[in-house]
Amino acid sequence: TLSEAPEIGLAKAITNGPITTQDGTYTLTYTLILSNSGDVRLDDVSLDEPLATTFAGAAFVVDAVNVTTLTANAGVDGDADSELLAAGQSLEAGDSATATVTLTVTPGSNLGPYNNTATASGESPSGATLSDQSTDGAVADANGNGNPADDNAPTVVTFTEAPAIGVAKAVT
Repeated sequence: TLSEAPEIGLAKAITNGPITTQDGTYTLTYTLILSNSGDVRLDDVSLDEPLATTFAGAAFVVDAVNVTTLTANAGVDGDADSELLAAGQSLEAGDSATATVTLTVTPGSNLGPYNNTATASGESPSGATLSDQSTDGAVADANGNGNPADDNAPTVVTFTEAPAIGVAKAVT
């Protein structure tokens, strides 16, 4: 009798920003690392990034989505379509994929904190459905116990203002 030990893990970090553009908007990049640390290929791999939930009350625009190893979903907007991967993706045992999501956020008066959690899922050859919520950082199994599913911590972003005012006076 052969058995399988499927496993999926997801880590996420802010790898650039937030950077203010001095017009009330900020740019930032999330990097998501999806890993298949099990012993079988995973099919129908999904990477759901619900940015509308994260940035409720703020405005945002997805500027770019790039994915290594797998194919990105060209229609992702983080709201009506929060799936980062194209349909029908598979991830071989021991492989990983990296997705970067660059966005522009207009937080308005609510500078945060904003908690962001993505979810990875896939299906094993025997039909077992797996999922894992992201954990903050670059390693899906942050506690190193061999089970990434028990490592779930949101990636938090807070926007900061840098107000300045100046005055000059001279007697002429």
